[in-house]
Amino acid sequence: RAHWHKGYILNLFFTVMISSRNKIFLILIAILVCSMVYVWRDGSKSFHEMPPHSNIGSTIIFIKTENSSLIPDDEGELKKRFPSIIIIGSKKSGTGALIKMLGSHPLIKARSGEVHFFDDRFYRGLTWYLNEMPMTKKNELTIEKSPKYFIVPQAPKRIYDFRRSIARDVKLILIVRNPITRTVSDYLQWKRQRGLPESASIESKIFTSNGTIYTHFGVTSVSMYDIHYKKWLEWFDRKEIYVVNGEEFITNPIPVLHKLETFINVSHYFNNSMFVFNKQKGFYCWVRNPGEKNPVCSKKGTPHPNLSNSTLNKLKEFLKPHTENFCHLAAVDFSWCSL
Repeated sequence: RAHWHKGYILNLFFTVMISSRNKIFLILIAILVCSMVYVWRDGSKSFHEMPPHSNIGSTIIFIKTENSSLIPDDEGELKKRFPSIIIIGSKKSGTGALIKMLGSHPLIKARSGEVHFFDDRFYRGLTWYLNEMPMTKKNELTIEKSPKYFIVPQAPKRIYDFRRSIARDVKLILIVRNPITRTVSDYLQWKRQRGLPESASIESKIFTSNGTIYTHFGVTSVSMYDIHYKKWLEWFDRKEIYVVNGEEFITNPIPVLHKLETFINVSHYFNNSMFVFNKQKGFYCWVRNPGEKNPVCSKKGTPHPNLSNSTLNKLKEFLKPHTENFCHLAAVDFSWCSL
C-alpha cells in the first residue's frame, strides 16, 4: 500500500509536468511533490527493524521514532525516559524494599508498582512503556521492577532487544534469597490473596498425592532458580546481571547498597543513619527521613509457620540441586547455596 501511494504521487507529478506550460508553476509543483515524498519516507515510517541475532533468527523491535520523548533534550528538562535499571526478580525476595531504597537515591527515580511490560504487557508497545515511567532529568536514572520477568521465558530476549536498540546501558538486578524461605513466603501471600483459612497448610499445596513436590505450582517453581537463570544466560553475560543476596540485604543492607551503587555507577549515598534494626522483626528498617518514627518495614516480616521436619527435608532434597547449580552458574557463594 505504501509503495502504491508513492507511485501515485510520482505519476501525478509527471502528468502535471507534461500538461503544464508554465515553468514557474512546474517548479513549485516539483518542490511540493519532493517534500511530500520526503515526509512519507521519514515521517510515516514509524518502526525500526533490528538485525537478526546470530544463530537465533529475525528479531523485530517496534520503536516510535516520531515520539518527542526519544529526542535528546536539555540537561534540566523533566521528561519521561526509559529505565536505566531493571530489577528482574525474584518474587518474595525483597524486590519491593530494594526499589524503594534505590529510588531514594538523589540520582535515581523509581517507577511505583510493577510495570510487567516485558512479560504480560509487551503487546502495548514501547510508547506505552515509556509513558509509564516517572519524569526525570537527563542526569537522573529511572528504575523499574517486575519480579515476574525472571520466570517468563520470553522476557530475557525482549530485554536483550530493548537494550540493544534503545537502552544500551541498562543495568539488570536480580535479588534472590534462601529458596525455602522464599517458597514459604510466597505460599503465605498466595493463601492470603485467595482468602484461605489459616488451617490451609503449605503441605496441602506443594506436595502431590504421592508425596513429591508439585513443580508446576508457581510457589515452588519460582524457587528453582537455575532453570530460570539459564534462560537469561542465553542472552546476557553473567557479569551483566548483578545478583543480590536477599538474606544479606535484610540483615546488613549498607554493604549491599554500596555494591549496587558501584554497579549502577552512581555516587555512594546510603549510610547507617538511614536504617534502624527492628528486634521484633529481626531485620533493618529503612528510615527515609532523620527522626522518622515509622520506618519502612511496618508491613513486612509476616511470621512464617514452623515446617515439620518431613516437609523441610523434602523441600531441601528437592531444591538443593537447583540451588547449588544456580550458585555455580551465577558464581556466587551465599550462605544458603548448599542448603
